[in-house]
Amino acid sequence: MSGAPRRILFSYENLLPASQADAEVVLNTAGALAGRGHDAIIAVPAPPDLSPDFEREVLEYYGIDAPLRITPVPSFTRNIALQHAYHAMHLPEHPAFADADFIYARNPVVVMRALQCGQRVLMDHYRPWGDQFPPLQPVFRHFMTHPRFLGLVVHSAYAYQSYRRLGVPESKLRVVHNGFDPHRMEPVLSKQEARAVLDLPPERRIVTYAGRINDKKGLDVILELADRMPETLFVLVGSTGRGPIEIEAETKDNVRV
Repeated sequence: MSGAPRRILFSYENLLPASQADAEVVLNTAGALAGRGHDAIIAVPAPPDLSPDFEREVLEYYGIDAPLRITPVPSFTRNIALQHAYHAMHLPEHPAFADADFIYARNPVVVMRALQCGQRVLMDHYRPWGDQFPPLQPVFRHFMTHPRFLGLVVHSAYAYQSYRRLGVPESKLRVVHNGFDPHRMEPVLSKQEARAVLDLPPERRIVTYAGRINDKKGLDVILELADRMPETLFVLVGSTGRGPIEIEAETKDNVRV
């Protein structure tokens, strides 16, 4: 983003801090733009046990060292669908909404609400919504061709082509692959040092999966491989509870969650 500093109001609809990848993308994108001199504010639902140090705790959780402001706003917290809808409906009441140069959002309901209330919107997503939900294609096409819809940032050429087929102008689409902050990977350890820190066997062959652990990620294939390769240790990183994958992994001596 070039030119003069912009006032950007980001919207994120889930409770923070969270381990989901979309939270990492939104928070670190906002932090990176704040670090480049833009006035970035992010509106998030307030947790039930809101701490006076909420902003600092969230910034530390995501490793963000930038002048990013995080404003907790009232929200429903028990039902995700109601929470998202409530957040979208009330976002225009945020003190920074009217003065922002544009709204940055990932949620289509937030995008449509912001456009309805006269704001400009930049959207960021990785899902090919039109392909995944064909009955909603007219809805996506309508708001993505709106004059105040600045554009959609997608993370792959695959998603880009999906939106082109939907009828979104090429001028409103941009592929920007997910990046990473190398400083968050420091200190760089050798394989042996890393294994020692994690109490992993120094010489055994290890296969690692890192990401969300659930039965929708094809991890049944990994567990089947573990049965066929008893000499190999399989390490699954990313558990958020004790689901079907975790329960089955407990029965295998060569799988660690």
